[in-house]
Amino acid sequence: MFDRRMMTAIRNPNMLVPWFLMAAYAYEQLDSPIISDGAWDDLCNRLKQEWKTIRHRHKWIIDRHQLSTGTASYLRKSDYPGMAVGAVQSLIGEMQDAQAAKRQKRRARRLRRRH
Repeated sequence: MFDRRMMTAIRNPNMLVPWFLMAAYAYEQLDSPIISDGAWDDLCNRLKQEWKTIRHRHKWIIDRHQLSTGTASYLRKSDYPGMAVGAVQSLIGEMQDAQAAKRQKRRARRLRRRH
């Protein structure tokens, strides 16, 4: 999960929009969450609070009134900007690489114990 990376990025309120779109795409379209449920709730609440101050070219995609529901299921696959889709694919690739590295380390430890 990328909760820590998201929390660092959203110090700038304008970064709430891309993180919302990336997290929504990963969860709603790919069924592969990149942040925890708690981080999603925090993201939606902060986006709601900062709405008037946010200046981002993809803000129009987000329905401000839906933020209270904690869902982005109203968005269709075609609604997501290519930048968000590409970023999600990159993040998921990072997660898969990290998981594969952990599996390799565990295998190597088991093999060393056997010998």
